[in-house]
Amino acid sequence: MSDYGCPKIGITNFSVWIHGVTGFYRDLTEKTGYMLFLIPVSPYRIAIAKMLVAVCQLLLAAGLTGLMFAIDVKILFHKYETPMTILEWIASFLGVTMSEIWAAFFVTVLTSMLSTMALYAIAYQIMTVWAAVFGTRSSGKGIGVLLVILALAVFFTVIALSLPNLTSTAVNQVVRGFVRKIPRYLFYLVGTVGCTFGTGYLLNNKISL
Repeated sequence: MSDYGCPKIGITNFSVWIHGVTGFYRDLTEKTGYMLFLIPVSPYRIAIAKMLVAVCQLLLAAGLTGLMFAIDVKILFHKYETPMTILEWIASFLGVTMSEIWAAFFVTVLTSMLSTMALYAIAYQIMTVWAAVFGTRSSGKGIGVLLVILALAVFFTVIALSLPNLTSTAVNQVVRGFVRKIPRYLFYLVGTVGCTFGTGYLLNNKISL
């Protein structure tokens, strides 16, 4: 497992991400939603809070999917009375060690969280720009903004995946996997911070809700 944290986009996780994106769009365009931005709280905090909630929903969906997979494997093991644990079976199937499995797990979770935050931040930024250009009451443009978001999300992901990996001589495989992905993590953080700031600025100064 030489490349920890490779993104694997499942239908469930993609659906949850789309739900979070469209929820923010409804907040900008529907009366019951945009009243959220009228409360005496900084738009920056609102955007960050919505991203964190969306990420938690995504993690919950991924956790439930993993739990169902684990239950299926455990039932299979019980049927054939195999002495292996689930992780031992995965390690054996992939031809790696248990330490590599745990390292891949931790690095994948970190990579997924940072990339998801960045993709939500980019989506929110695009929607606020869209609302600033076309107005929050624009109708019939939901599909258009969604297609733009998907296109830029794919472009952003391709750039992130093309960044070089750093080399590390650390003995601990988790540390080695983390160091390898530092350029990608920095890219995600810059995208998240920059787009979140841009979203808050537009909500504060350019958009009339």
